[in-house]
Amino acid sequence: MKHFAVTSDNEFFPAMRFLEKGLRKIKRLQRMVSRRKKGSNRRRKAVRLLANAYERVAINEKT
Repeated sequence: MKHFAVTSDNEFFPAMRFLEKGLRKIKRLQRMVSRRKKGSNRRRKAVRLLANAYERVAINEKT
């Protein structure tokens, strides 16, 4: 699907593929965080990656 919607005055709305991909990534990272030991450096790093993924999706959703 190239365009999500087209209005009668030829205004195009792009398909939101980035949202689907971003949500899949968030899902995977959330599982990663939940499997890490609380307080570990690996968990802290996973939480940071998850926060960045959420931020990217939120920014792209606004535009």
